[in-house]
Amino acid sequence: MVGFRVHCIGSSHAVRIAQSLRKSPGFGEEFSVDSTCAQSGKVFKDINWPDFSKYDKKDVLIIIPFGNDIFRRKSIKIERLGKGKIIHLVNPAPTSDEHLASLCESLNEKLKGTKAEVIIVSSFYRHLFCCADLRNINPKAESYKHAHPGIVGIQNKKNKFILSFFKGSYLVLRHEMLLFDKWRGHVPIVEYRSKQPDSVHFNDKVYLEIVNVLLEQARALLANLDR
Repeated sequence: MVGFRVHCIGSSHAVRIAQSLRKSPGFGEEFSVDSTCAQSGKVFKDINWPDFSKYDKKDVLIIIPFGNDIFRRKSIKIERLGKGKIIHLVNPAPTSDEHLASLCESLNEKLKGTKAEVIIVSSFYRHLFCCADLRNINPKAESYKHAHPGIVGIQNKKNKFILSFFKGSYLVLRHEMLLFDKWRGHVPIVEYRSKQPDSVHFNDKVYLEIVNVLLEQARALLANLDR
């Protein structure tokens, strides 16, 4: 009998996390996986939002909600490279702080009344030197020049607001701790970008590492219920 259910909600990152969860030890025995993920690139309002009231205390919701709402959609272009692609940042026009605040309010309202355990993941970095040739970059480097200076600061500011808004209500995980097991506040930006073949998404190995951390957090939340 399956012990708990994991539900992934979001866009492309959530799709890949759900796929990796199904490849993880314990799937089908310890836990099951469900997802209500939107198509890649969908913004918050277009995510397939479920009825949260239907979930109970054996459900763990993994929500990755705001990544496509950091920058305006018209600010990217996709370069096709054989079977792959690079997602370039053309015009770094962030959405307004008021827009993000309204989305957080909307998610908070959606979650009211749910009995499930909730994990909200802050937005993964994207477009880190997306026009650079990674073969010519030292992965041990501490810094690099971006075509659009300040790109990391913009994303940090958005994530800081998300963490602050939901603090004390739900478990909010910083994206950095999902990627670096010894993360202590400093993010090796070049190494981070080397994990993203298209400048937004991670390779399969990294997603498996991410879900290992998410499962640890899910188990800890459920263990607290039994105390």
